Amino acid sequence: MEKKKEQQQKSIRYLSEILSDYKILIDATVVLDKKFPVFVKNIRNVILTQGKKCILMMPGKENNKLVGLKDKESAKKNIDCLLELHKENIAFPLNGETGFEGALEQLPSNMKLCILTQDKNAADKISLDVRLKKFEGYVIRYVNYYGFLSAYRNEKYKYQYKKEKRLEIPQKMVVMQNKRLLKGNPPSSGEKIVIDGKNCVLGEQIKSSSDGHIYHLDNGVFAKIYRKEFCDKFHMDKCSYMIRKHITDTQICWPRQLIYSIQGEFIGYTFDQYEGVELQKSVLKKAGLKKYFPKWQKQQLVELTLTILKIIQRIHKKNILLGCIDLKTIIVKDEKTVYFTEIDKYQIDGYPCLSRNYIFFPPEILKYKEKIFLFNEITENYEIAVLVFMLMMPGITPYAQRGKKSNMSQIREFPYPLGENHSKNLPMGVWRFVWSHLDFPLKKALYYTFSKGALYNSPKDRKNVSYWLHIFQDYENKLKSGEFCKYDRYSALIYPDTFRKVKGVEYVSCEYCGKDYPKWYMDDDFPYICKNCRDKKSDFFFICENCGKMFYYNVKEALYHKKKQENDGWQKQKHCSVCNQKERCHGCGDLFPAYKLKGGYCWKCNNTRERKRR
Repeated sequence: MEKKKEQQQKSIRYLSEILSDYKILIDATVVLDKKFPVFVKNIRNVILTQGKKCILMMPGKENNKLVGLKDKESAKKNIDCLLELHKENIAFPLNGETGFEGALEQLPSNMKLCILTQDKNAADKISLDVRLKKFEGYVIRYVNYYGFLSAYRNEKYKYQYKKEKRLEIPQKMVVMQNKRLLKGNPPSSGEKIVIDGKNCVLGEQIKSSSDGHIYHLDNGVFAKIYRKEFCDKFHMDKCSYMIRKHITDTQICWPRQLIYSIQGEFIGYTFDQYEGVELQKSVLKKAGLKKYFPKWQKQQLVELTLTILKIIQRIHKKNILLGCIDLKTIIVKDEKTVYFTEIDKYQIDGYPCLSRNYIFFPPEILKYKEKIFLFNEITENYEIAVLVFMLMMPGITPYAQRGKKSNMSQIREFPYPLGENHSKNLPMGVWRFVWSHLDFPLKKALYYTFSKGALYNSPKDRKNVSYWLHIFQDYENKLKSGEFCKYDRYSALIYPDTFRKVKGVEYVSCEYCGKDYPKWYMDDDFPYICKNCRDKKSDFFFICENCGKMFYYNVKEALYHKKKQENDGWQKQKHCSVCNQKERCHGCGDLFPAYKLKGGYCWKCNNTRERKRR
């Protein structure tokens, strides 16, 4: 039974992935198959879970074949199912009488296509069609006995994505030479340095980093001066190698010249100037966004993510890995202008990355966190996924949970839900609302990456930067066209304060804040108060009947007393938190509210004491 459940869950996850990533083209053999009603049922279940409609497309001539078979009892039920899909706008026929082959010409190239056919010979024939090469990707599948999708055995067509050239990462690391080259202290602002045999003066210090300081120079460039312990042969050799590589990307602040002290000792390098503020200080903090980019909305945040991903893609094309991402080195001027600085920290050929930020460490290398090693594409893909999450959920890490420290080295439980599932460990604050308003393909990709046992969770299944670019380009198009915010205007905000509205879900207006929430998010005892407001301090006060001081209940308790008094004339004693605080009776030792104790004794113990006195 357990194996069957596991297999069924696996089939559902695979169908969900296909429906989200691909447009599905079906032929008459699928509709006429006896398993078609079960297939439709499975599709509906997945769609309800995703909160997003899929599209089934059927060529016009194939549809005509079905019309001709209406009188056949065996096909009538299946045709009715198809018509129901048409009515629900889940499926629709392609325009014209183009037939299956003509449908390939009619469809746009910027899409991934899943072709469904029950005919193996037809599948082999379709796979040879040269028109399939124009699509971003395609797969050919059939509907199996259980109403899910399966691949044909020994299929010759397994093309899913346009394959990218793999990074050429060396297997051997450059021998670390930690020989110190600086005897005294490195120079600071106002002191002389030597660049290309010429004396220069260090200008104002811009910022500090873990291994050095950044200064202005008179000739329109910046200088990075290493701390004393990093002025060694390894860093000199690495910087020299990078200068010889000579990359001229304006958004990648590549080393240009070596810097020496007056005594001729290596101390750093120069690089092109940049403008902006650190990613960590600005975008990844709510206060930073308000200060530096107050007019930004979700569209600008998505555009910024696209800009960063495109730069990372260009870095990868040079066979360079970020290694361990340092958020302080990514400088943001606006959503279209980003600078990657302190490139000497990256992994370049055999020169390893020495920086450490354990938030970005994948689980499989946490045990090596104190050692020096070479990163690879698999570890890089995980770090990119973490960066994407932090950009779209500004201010929080993927594994941060309610009531637990966000220790990435220990906690590996992803608390965010997918579909109708709701997690009890969601962090406090606006994060559940921010997550709710993200585009579903993005949520799915993040969920599958960080959830234990999910589709993209294993190291070999992690998605690369091209996959994330595809998702965010689609997200950007939806935001620009207004399609994404059409149903819920709050989806345009970076920090929405309500759940995203979804069709088919019942919403209730909170009497206190006036915002609409799903019915399940309202208080169990008072369905007119949302869970956000119930614990807030109420606007109206009460007088403690024990000490006479003014005090406030939380919203839930206050409304309870108020409504009871208005409707039933109910007069319950109202006591402040001090008087209501429980204390132990000196006699029996039981806990009682402070106002019920007289002289430190409960009423029973006081009666006993009075009888003894008599």
